[in-house]
Amino acid sequence: MKRKLARIIALTLITAVLFSFAIPVASATSTIDSTPSPFVDVPIDSVAFTAILWANTNGIVKGTAEGLFLPEYNMTRAQYAVVLWRYEGSPAARSPGRFIDVPTTSPAYRAITWANEKGIVTGTGNTFLPEDNMTRAQMALMMFRYHGGAGLGIPVPGDAIDGFTDKADVPAPANEAMRWAVSNGLITGRGNQLLPNDYITREQVVLILFRYNNMFKPAPTPPPVTTRDKAVEYLKEAYADSIRDKINLDPFGVKRTMQNIGFSYDDIVYAINNSGIDWNRQAVEWAKQLAAKQAVSPNLIRWDLKEVHGFNGTQASYAVNNSGINWNSMALDWAKAQLVGATGMSRTALMNAMIQDGYTNAQAINAVNNCGANWNSMAVGAARNILHDMPGISRTSLINMLMGEGFTNSQAIYAANYVGK
Repeated sequence: MKRKLARIIALTLITAVLFSFAIPVASATSTIDSTPSPFVDVPIDSVAFTAILWANTNGIVKGTAEGLFLPEYNMTRAQYAVVLWRYEGSPAARSPGRFIDVPTTSPAYRAITWANEKGIVTGTGNTFLPEDNMTRAQMALMMFRYHGGAGLGIPVPGDAIDGFTDKADVPAPANEAMRWAVSNGLITGRGNQLLPNDYITREQVVLILFRYNNMFKPAPTPPPVTTRDKAVEYLKEAYADSIRDKINLDPFGVKRTMQNIGFSYDDIVYAINNSGIDWNRQAVEWAKQLAAKQAVSPNLIRWDLKEVHGFNGTQASYAVNNSGINWNSMALDWAKAQLVGATGMSRTALMNAMIQDGYTNAQAINAVNNCGANWNSMAVGAARNILHDMPGISRTSLINMLMGEGFTNSQAIYAANYVGK
């Protein structure tokens, strides 16, 4: 929101901004990003939107009860001490405060005491001047001290601020800190000016702290979790997500994912067996998916579940028996699929193949009887195949060979007659 709005806000809101704890969420939403702005006066197209959202989400800055951030208000020395203190995790000071103008009842007492103990702020004698607005140079000095730069020999380019026309305005105590801040991209200036003695705004403070965080405090990489309990917890969460998203899990997929994360093989196996997942039910769902795509046999489903997805034999058999697949219908489709392009397949050979692939005798008989095959034509095809390999074979031998392949006597005779034997 613009300066006009800021001017009509009561001055007493400034302190409330830092020390209030109720943070209403505004309803404004980006057309590009669904993340809402936490403050009504911080539009999503603001240059500091991401920084302010980060700082608010992490509890570093807070707003007023009206949902305002007051980005263009100046930041006081007390407020900045609180910002750094919260950024550090709100640590406790080991000694009492020494500033007479910072009573123990002050909302900033713990932050200022900690900052003084760490050498980040020094005050003037026994006073801190907490309500004084902070300049850009003072902010750079406090940030430099927080970083540990003062007196620790951190290399700072001597010419870092030479390009600014007002470099001579930088107070001597803050010169090294300002060069450090500029050389690290924390402070960029305005045009060719640093404006070191201008008061720094709340928006600018958060933006600089956001840059500092990205440069010097990247998010730590979580250590690999290898304990059994953690593996079980992870898999339970993944299972809950899979139920919500209607995605099926399988042992092999779980193993690959968890190994990539860093879990040990033994912990993964333990988690698979102790996470409470109904693997029988997961196997059933995978079987249904496979059967919906193509004609399958019981043994093909068992093979797929075991070799492709990692289910054990018991789980695979459970899926075959409890998936609700109409095996008579599936057997018929499977038989028809076997006959496509086939020449010379007998009824007996088809039945034997189906039984070997896991169908019951009854399912195979039903499929053979209803698949629409012309067994006389199949016998003719088989006879031609025999004659191709044995052109001088006798009629009797041909008929006997056809019957040996599973054709009936009448089918064999029909084929022998058809091929001229």
